[in-house]
Amino acid sequence: MASTYVNNLRLNEMATGDGSGTWGTTTNTNLELIGQALGYGTRAIANASTDNITIADGASDADRAMYLKLTGGGQACTVTLLPNTASKVWMMENATSYTLAFTCGSGANVSILAGETKIIATDGGGSGGIVYDVLTDTNLAGTTKTAALTNAGALSNQGTVTVGVNDTGYDVKLFGATSGAYMLWDESADDLKLVGAAGLTVAADIDVDGTANLDVVDIDGAVDMATTLAVAGNVDFNGDLDVDGTTNLDVVDIDGAVNMATTALVTGVLTTTATQVATGGITSGSTIISDTDSTDSLGSTGVRWLKGWFDTLTAGTLTIGSGSITDSSGAISFGDIDLTNVGTIYADQYLGDADANSGIVLPGSDVMTLNTAGSERMRILAGGNVFIGDDSFGGSGATLAVQVPAAAAGGEGCVIRVGSTADAAETLWQFIDGADQGIGAITGNPSSNTTAYGTSSDYRLKENVSYTWDATTRLKQLKPARFNWIKQGASTVHDGFLAHEVSAIVPSAIIGAKDAVDENDDPKYQQIDQAKLVPLLVKTIQELEARITALES
Repeated sequence: MASTYVNNLRLNEMATGDGSGTWGTTTNTNLELIGQALGYGTRAIANASTDNITIADGASDADRAMYLKLTGGGQACTVTLLPNTASKVWMMENATSYTLAFTCGSGANVSILAGETKIIATDGGGSGGIVYDVLTDTNLAGTTKTAALTNAGALSNQGTVTVGVNDTGYDVKLFGATSGAYMLWDESADDLKLVGAAGLTVAADIDVDGTANLDVVDIDGAVDMATTLAVAGNVDFNGDLDVDGTTNLDVVDIDGAVNMATTALVTGVLTTTATQVATGGITSGSTIISDTDSTDSLGSTGVRWLKGWFDTLTAGTLTIGSGSITDSSGAISFGDIDLTNVGTIYADQYLGDADANSGIVLPGSDVMTLNTAGSERMRILAGGNVFIGDDSFGGSGATLAVQVPAAAAGGEGCVIRVGSTADAAETLWQFIDGADQGIGAITGNPSSNTTAYGTSSDYRLKENVSYTWDATTRLKQLKPARFNWIKQGASTVHDGFLAHEVSAIVPSAIIGAKDAVDENDDPKYQQIDQAKLVPLLVKTIQELEARITALES
């Protein structure tokens, strides 16, 4: 009978009468393999998604070691333990920088994170074998440990954790993520301390049966007290304070809102550093004065009083934002100026009711501007010239946009009217660059009822001019197509081009980029200037005419 190999350690198990003359050598090898199986080994994991740890048959192999340190590797890897019929225990140290998953086949696996060590075991179940995390379900009940417990990862416990015994305890310190911040149970002082922490947050109620000595208490919710609360320092309430009885306070510093269902009686001076809001009105039995002359306002431009009733109103400057001044007697007088018979009151600006930075402004003689957010947006000069985004001709910031409303569809959205039918041609719309140079224009001729569209083509603007280039080849690359616009439906057919296809042949004819979107991910559609295709057509006709002439000759 031939020799076989023990599954667990793959030792040579000789048959009766086998190994004549070599029995001692085989036995010694087996003993060495047993020693290796009980010792420490190391091996490198392949830089791949999979690798094998294989116990060799009857030969020295680090994969057999009880404690196996795994190094190398350049990615997460699934490691198969072979042969899958071996039932064995390993202490696996993952010294790589990636997670290693250990498997025997289709059974349960065990993953070991980088830098962690686990005790695992295989059941020898073949391709369906299971890999066990030995300590996962280990019951440590009744186990006593007298040395320090150090754990680098998460420590989970489902029962009671007891440190020391009654009357004989130990310090317990819990660290947070901030340097120098921790919670300490000081055994010698019988005291719980928060060191370096921002505060103690309690989601539920705190029940204190004895005396609580607190320097500062920050309370976000309600506090219900059956007896007296004595506070020698500050009390900061972010939530409600409900007091059913009498409260005797020497000094109160309130940062938030105070809601009172009855009368608040203040016999001394009430000083507040924030705005006071009285939704039920304010009644005064004496004079309401400012603490400093000519520094405080009654209301604001954003929050104003609706009405005011005065027997006498004395004001240094009276500014009327909107509405009118009405007097039942029919006479209104300001100082030495009688406005009774004045039909029009002039002002240098009118600002909106809700925005003191937006409105109509008259900055100079015969000049009117429209302002928003404190800046000029539109200007009308004495001669009727209108500027949007600028204040003169030749500027670089002017922007004019006209949108035709839906109700005006088919009508006149923007009209530029030229004099009589006998007038000569004149520029209707001029385009200039930042250097005040013309780059294009729209010209109208009333006498001929025509409009011309021009763009710069002056030889003084060009260089590297060539008259020898192949137009026919490029023209044949264009792909005229028939299509319908989506909004019009399939019944309307058009002839034309797809912009992104033309851009590869005549890029100057295309405006925009394929599949471009704006900051809201809305499409920014490409446009085509088909006039840019005319030179290509003309050059192609010239080339074809030359070919025809050559063939005819």
